[in-house]
Amino acid sequence: LTRLDNSAMCPLIYREAMKISAKCLLSFCLALWATTSLADITNNKIVITKLNKKCLNVDFSLSPVFTIHQILTPQMAWDNFFTHYTKLDEVAFKKEITKLSSALKTSSRITDLVGKPFIFANWKWPEAQPWMKTLKEEQILFITGANSQGHAKPIEVHAQACSNQTINTIQFAFDPRLYPIDIVATDNNPIVLTKEAPFATAEFLLIQ
Repeated sequence: LTRLDNSAMCPLIYREAMKISAKCLLSFCLALWATTSLADITNNKIVITKLNKKCLNVDFSLSPVFTIHQILTPQMAWDNFFTHYTKLDEVAFKKEITKLSSALKTSSRITDLVGKPFIFANWKWPEAQPWMKTLKEEQILFITGANSQGHAKPIEVHAQACSNQTINTIQFAFDPRLYPIDIVATDNNPIVLTKEAPFATAEFLLIQ
């Protein structure tokens, strides 16, 4: 058998081979950074507190990158995701946030023990600019591979959920595309909702 000697290759072929190798290396790095980006993102968090006898405050603390990606474009590669969303103007981005808010409202569920649902209302969402700013910050971390150094601040979303009965024990579930979600309910131990454990209960002290 004759050993292939790279030094004897046609210069043009050699240069093309090196370009292909460089592209493969870049693709590998992007894939690695994408995996890191997804793995390093802190869990979404929801804090449920009692507002009065019949109503709860529900405060979402969401990773904007993970939330938008998982709900709106779960099949999109991370590099394409950042390229797409950071190029949107504010009007187009607002339309995406409207889709996101609609999905979150539809999938958020709190009931009493017999399954009677609470009514969600008074949703408060940040404007498009904070989302856009955070995505650009995360894109820099993604490109530089600095995800392990931390992430941009989460986006805060607020809602209220009310029942026509005095609140005692509740059941709750949220959009499983956002799992795992850390749940903190007043007077209860922290709970983590996952796809394997998609719902849980919490008990609240009665307010006189």
